[in-house]
Amino acid sequence: MLDWVAQTARRPNPQGARGVFYKAPKPGQDLRIDLPTLGLDTLARVQAAGLAGIAFQAGGVILLDRAAMLAEAERLGLFLWARE
Repeated sequence: MLDWVAQTARRPNPQGARGVFYKAPKPGQDLRIDLPTLGLDTLARVQAAGLAGIAFQAGGVILLDRAAMLAEAERLGLFLWARE
């Protein structure tokens, strides 16, 4: 989906507001064996899509290599926000 957004995101004002990528488990998803995951590839795709950052459900998403994710998000100018 992020690849599609990157290809189709044409804003009339490139300096205007940017969107946010939200990641959370699907309703009814079995969290014992199937948690959504965010990693460095996700950050690269969010940046390529022109989005401002990532919001995710706290406790409902696995961050792969948290320290690397935070450093890369800062380098790319993106935010990471855990929603309670």
